[in-house]
Amino acid sequence: MLSSEQDICFVTVVLDEAIETPLDYSIPPSLIGKVHVGSRALVPVKNTLRKATVWELKKKPDFPVVKPIASIASEQAVLTSDLIELAKWISRYYLAPMHKV
Repeated sequence: MLSSEQDICFVTVVLDEAIETPLDYSIPPSLIGKVHVGSRALVPVKNTLRKATVWELKKKPDFPVVKPIASIASEQAVLTSDLIELAKWISRYYLAPMHKV
């Protein structure tokens, strides 16, 4: 578990469509403490904003360069951590991409 909200500066998101790989983004200072696992967000992908679900909060990204989240749809999580864990299991068990699960 992470020690405090100040340590959480990055998220992993799953896009609603197109890309099967989870992506990392930074959390802008104005959104720190407002982004939660299961929250809905708008993230930049190339020259467009795409809808995504926050899958994980983390201290550092898996990639060397990350873009910031553009905005969040709501501060409340749409998915609970239990549902996210179930979706991860379904994805592994059935070899299905996360955005389809």
